[in-house]
Amino acid sequence: MRFFYLRFLTVLVFAVGVSPDSNAQANQFIRYLQAGPDAPILSHAYLKPAIEGISYGVNGGWYHTARVHQRLGFDISLSATGVILPSSADSFRPDELGLENTFILNPSGVSPTIIGPGVETTYLSSFETPEGTQLIEYAGAEGLGFSDPWLVHGVPVPMFQAGIGIG
Repeated sequence: MRFFYLRFLTVLVFAVGVSPDSNAQANQFIRYLQAGPDAPILSHAYLKPAIEGISYGVNGGWYHTARVHQRLGFDISLSATGVILPSSADSFRPDELGLENTFILNPSGVSPTIIGPGVETTYLSSFETPEGTQLIEYAGAEGLGFSDPWLVHGVPVPMFQAGIGIG
């Protein structure tokens, strides 16, 4: 579970950094916290394509030079790896996630992922309180629309490497 939160934080920082209006995107993502016990399930489904894309990108971009550095010699490299994801990663079906007290109100029954289209999804969550059952209607996070500007379903993964000679 700790690795999920580490990946979650990495993807959240990445998503906020690439968003044109990063404060608004972070506020949209926080909307999933209103789902109560279903929040981890919804947020995992929302972030899953970006987490997978970053995982593949990090594994695909590492390389080292075989050249030996002089004492305290160094090299720095910056690269980017693009990971192409299937178009099925643009959305998910909340009804198939086994949510306990959250229901999707959209007629299509589909919600966008972080790389999906920038459409809004409406949810209804029920909570048991001492006063009785409370219902909260809220809008889920919109996708960043990665396929719109680039016409490719993917995630860009930046990579920074540094090497130093010690002997």
